[in-house]
Amino acid sequence: MASDAFSTPRAQLLDFFGADRVSEKQLADGRYVFRIKDVPLPPGCRPGTTPVLVVYSNPAATPEVFVDQGIILATGKAPRNMNRQTVDGEALASFSANYPWNPAEGVSLYVMRRLWRFRQPD
Repeated sequence: MASDAFSTPRAQLLDFFGADRVSEKQLADGRYVFRIKDVPLPPGCRPGTTPVLVVYSNPAATPEVFVDQGIILATGKAPRNMNRQTVDGEALASFSANYPWNPAEGVSLYVMRRLWRFRQPD
């Protein structure tokens, strides 16, 4: 899908995760979605990987990050502050993470740092 406004995050995600793991789509409401397959979670989490959806309402806004529901931490507990969401008809989860969006660092690093939230014991 061609969109010059999203060329930078697209290039960053493709470079970091690989073209075989990243797909993209524009939703009917105008949001733009990048889907990343098999993103590793911190050691001890179950499952060990999760699909990630990165959703932009516009290219300058903080991207939203969604994961599969049902992640279990290394402690055997479910993470706190997981909220069920439906994105493009798919049941996913949003989650809180104390990591601010810094466009200069890029979207790939932002995604990975947010996922490191799951290393906390809750």
